[in-house]
Amino acid sequence: MKYFLKTLIVVLTVSIICCMAYVGYYFYQYSKTDAAFNEIENTYVTDDEEEETKTDSSSTVSSKSKKAKVDIEALKKKYPAASGYIYQKNVLSYPIMQCDNNDYYLKHLPDGSSSISGSIFFEKSTTTDSRAILVFGHNMRNGAMFGCLKKFRDKDFFKKHKKFQLYIGRNSFEANAFCVFNTNAYSYVYDYFGANDKGLSFDDFVVKIKSAATCVNEDYVPGANDGLVLLSTCTNGDGRLVVALSIKDYVDVIENAGEMKYLYELN
Repeated sequence: MKYFLKTLIVVLTVSIICCMAYVGYYFYQYSKTDAAFNEIENTYVTDDEEEETKTDSSSTVSSKSKKAKVDIEALKKKYPAASGYIYQKNVLSYPIMQCDNNDYYLKHLPDGSSSISGSIFFEKSTTTDSRAILVFGHNMRNGAMFGCLKKFRDKDFFKKHKKFQLYIGRNSFEANAFCVFNTNAYSYVYDYFGANDKGLSFDDFVVKIKSAATCVNEDYVPGANDGLVLLSTCTNGDGRLVVALSIKDYVDVIENAGEMKYLYELN
């Protein structure tokens, strides 16, 4: 009996120590990630308040809106694989990385150190002439990275948080959320990009994702000259949540981009 009690105490003690170590490890990882991205935001991003004027038949209304100014040149000098930036005030603010391997930034921060949170990153096939762009990020339990995308399932939140500031390469754009939808890791959505392209036209692809949407903003459905950005994160198992953004007149930017390059190749 004494032997059994001693064994039980040892097992319980080891289990408690292992649980504490596990919790401590995740706390350290979260803290490390938060510190790294807070430093990047504080160093390279500033708020730029600008006046926005709207006029209708009866009145003119002025309001102040916050946009981000990102020192993308300095950011790339420090982190050469930094290929863009995504910003929405009080929602998310992250560099967007890219390399020739879609797995690398699942587990690495911009400085190359390992992290369970990884980094936000462009799909590896994204180039300067990509009209449709796919961006990945982990769905972190603390809301970090693309953990915030869950909020866009709420229709009120979706309507109130439609504007994003988005850097693609060195170009800055205002992007607008046009729909939110659920899919899975093996769907046509991911086949559309890179080597698995199934031959859908851009317009057909937009129609298809819109038909699957739980929230849609008809004012920002991509038109004939617009671009498309999909923000993708994991949900349960093979499930995926996607927030789709449109960029007005993005085709004009592509046509004037010059030689096609991967975004991480831009000096």
